[in-house]
Amino acid sequence: MSEQRNKKEFEELGFSDDFMFRKVMEDPILCRDVIECLLQHPVGTLTEGQTERELKYTSDGKPIRLDVYNEDDTGTVYDTEMENLDHKSVEYHQLPRRSRFYQSSIDIDFLKKGGYYKNLPVTIHSRIAHLLRDYGPQLRRFQGNRALRNKL
Repeated sequence: MSEQRNKKEFEELGFSDDFMFRKVMEDPILCRDVIECLLQHPVGTLTEGQTERELKYTSDGKPIRLDVYNEDDTGTVYDTEMENLDHKSVEYHQLPRRSRFYQSSIDIDFLKKGGYYKNLPVTIHSRIAHLLRDYGPQLRRFQGNRALRNKL
C-alpha cells in the first residue's frame, strides 16, 4: 500500500507552504516586495533570481538548497528561507549554525583561488519562521546580515 501525501487545494495554501512560497518568490516584483518588507528598507533591482538553488562543493560534503537566491544591480546577494518549525524550537532546527553554513557556502562561489576577501559581496540571509503554536500560526523573521565592504 502506498502512502498518500496530504495534499491541499490551491485555495488552502498559505504563504509558508513550499509551493506558494516558491511561486510568490519567482515573481521578481513580489520577491522584491517580500525582501524589502523583511529588511524594512529598499533594495536594488533584482537581476538574478533562482528558487531551490543547490550548492554542493565536494562529493562527500553536505549540500544545501537555498529556497530563494537573488542578486541585485548593486551586487548584493539575498538568500531568503522559509522555515516551517512544526512545534519545534529554533535551537532544535539549529538555525543560527545553519545560517552560518549557508552564508559560507554562498561565499565560496564568489571567491576564487588567489582572490581577495574584499571582493566578497554583501550577503543578506533572511529566514522566515512559520511557528505553529497552540494559539495559532505565526510568521517571524530571523535575519543574519554579513556586510563585507571594500573599506576592510
